Amino acid sequence: MTKTAVTSRSSYLADGLATPRNIGFPLQSAADLIVKVDGVLQVLNTHYSVTGLLSNPVMTPLTPFWANGAAVRYRRKTPASQQYDAQAGVALSAEGLEATLDRNVMAIQDIEGQVEEYGFSSIRVPEGEEGGVLPTLVDRIGRFLSWNPLGKPIAVTGTGADSALRTDLASADVALGSDILAYRPYGTSAAIRTVRNKLGENVSLLDFGAVGDGDDDFAAIQLACEYIDEVGAGKISVTSSEAGGIYGISETIQLPAGCDLVGAGGSLKVLDETYYDAAIIGIPGADRLSVSNLFIDLNNVPAACGIIMRRNNPEFRVSDLLIINGVHSKAKKGGRALNIEAGVDPAAYGPRNAIITGVVVRDCYEALSISGGVDPQQESNIRADVLAENCQSAIGLFGNTASYPHSPDEMGFHVTMTARNCGKATTYAREHGVINADRACNGKIDIQVMNDDAYGAVGSLWRGDASNIMLNAQMSGNCSRALLDFNSYQELDAVDEDATWTATGNTLSTLVGDFKVKHSGTIAKPINVPISTAAYLENMRFDLQTDIVTSGKPLDSTLSNKINCYGRFQNKTSNAVIEGFFHDIGANVTFANYANREYRASDKGSLKFWVLFNALTMVVANAHNVASVARKGGAPDGTFVITFENAAPHALYMASGHFDPQSFTSSQNLYCPSAEITTAGVVAYTRSGGVLIPAASGPAYVYVEGNW
Repeated sequence: MTKTAVTSRSSYLADGLATPRNIGFPLQSAADLIVKVDGVLQVLNTHYSVTGLLSNPVMTPLTPFWANGAAVRYRRKTPASQQYDAQAGVALSAEGLEATLDRNVMAIQDIEGQVEEYGFSSIRVPEGEEGGVLPTLVDRIGRFLSWNPLGKPIAVTGTGADSALRTDLASADVALGSDILAYRPYGTSAAIRTVRNKLGENVSLLDFGAVGDGDDDFAAIQLACEYIDEVGAGKISVTSSEAGGIYGISETIQLPAGCDLVGAGGSLKVLDETYYDAAIIGIPGADRLSVSNLFIDLNNVPAACGIIMRRNNPEFRVSDLLIINGVHSKAKKGGRALNIEAGVDPAAYGPRNAIITGVVVRDCYEALSISGGVDPQQESNIRADVLAENCQSAIGLFGNTASYPHSPDEMGFHVTMTARNCGKATTYAREHGVINADRACNGKIDIQVMNDDAYGAVGSLWRGDASNIMLNAQMSGNCSRALLDFNSYQELDAVDEDATWTATGNTLSTLVGDFKVKHSGTIAKPINVPISTAAYLENMRFDLQTDIVTSGKPLDSTLSNKINCYGRFQNKTSNAVIEGFFHDIGANVTFANYANREYRASDKGSLKFWVLFNALTMVVANAHNVASVARKGGAPDGTFVITFENAAPHALYMASGHFDPQSFTSSQNLYCPSAEITTAGVVAYTRSGGVLIPAASGPAYVYVEGNW
């Protein structure tokens, strides 16, 4: 008969009765059927019977019947033997020949079924060697596969009598134990390490029961951290998962020493307020921490920070992160994507060495916060490279120790940042800055700020007080208050705290700084300080370039008494550059006075004014702090009235000058009686008092300079 069935194996669940079962494929002999129940081989005519064979074979359970629900698996195993014997001179038997062909086909089907079920892979020995049969299932349970001195497979426990087998292993580089496999690192003489050690170097959150479906996986994450702590150091992979790879956290992840938390397709999402108001921190005193290649969603949970690099966590690395949706709480603060706490006690922990690279922050209250704190806090060694977008504050600097100015070894940071649409306060009603400082110290900031026109004006680029800060900035966008605002900064609801400043009140000031800013846009004024009597800027240098200054001046009255602050102010609208010590520039100099000119107020040393003018026409050729020159009473003689742009103080004024040598053979001194000093100017006389007559070659010029 022709064989149309293509299967030679099947299975079903027993019903506990003597229910006959159609086998579904033909048999040439009842002995060709192999039956197992729950993995145990059954015996023909003891546990079951077979009838029908080629036409319609049926298998019937015998008493005691197979238990209800037992797994019954059966297959055909046709012997690969020739049954038909053809004789010379005798006609071939069609039935005999077909039976032989049927037998061959069924044997081939049986082999194909086994290959399909158990796969094509197998352990093979090299050509020319004899293989071996694995020990039975009972002998293999709870044991390790090993090889005897003849190279045959055996099952061993690794203890007792079996322990001698270890001497047959290659150079003792592999050892057997009762509960774990151990190995020696290849090509070394190092101590044998366990697989547990190896797994500790790289584990996945999924290894500890995390699901990654967006629900709370904190318990599993904490188990992973505890495991790394136990083995000493290692990597935790935040992997993708079948559920999506978003691991919710209801509490702060606390990294142990030596822990490397790495994103591998998965992300973290804060689900609720946490004890530490952060997604990730280090265990107190833990060192060698790293977080990299990870996406952290703070989920607009109030006060949640992204990563707090807490004090006394030296050697902390953060790289290639995206942190979003951090909001502030007035009660608990927070909302800072990256929060670097006070420095490290170097005697106890070594230097801080905190490094942040390639981090993107979006839609957070503050992108980066760096704080001082309780002494000792030296050796901070902080380096940060951040891109910030849509943050109320790009950088917050808080030197919170009581003493001020701080020690030169406190805080200690270098920040590089690119910020877009940052600096507009919404949590608080007050105007603040892109960078906000409260007693910051000892740092360098390189920042580029790009605020769109639609974003609107911010209060300032810088807001607050500091000591020993270097700022190198490029900014586009308008500032409604000042480009640099040195009023104090605090996270308060008050719109402004200027009214709290008095001559005897708060004495905090900004000291020994260097601020260089190239700005595109409109500002109210270049620099703002609280009140003129406060010694608020000390030993500062400024190089400021901007487009439009609505006040029209580089300085105002609050800055004109600063004798140790130096500035260079360039206004592109007037094409004017004004440079010098603040007390030389004064409060009344405007950019319009020096349109299309570069004026260095300090070039004349301590001079308060100078002027070169035509003695006949009174036309001023060049001057500093001189509004006009005229003859006294209009008389054509050597008496001149010089009026200042900035009011002269009531003090003795001494003037000296000379005439153009083209008109006179020698210089002639000028003088000014004290009676001729006014707040508007002075009257200067030539000694001869004669009429000035121009030389034939050109007009006669007079040069006058003075001090007070």
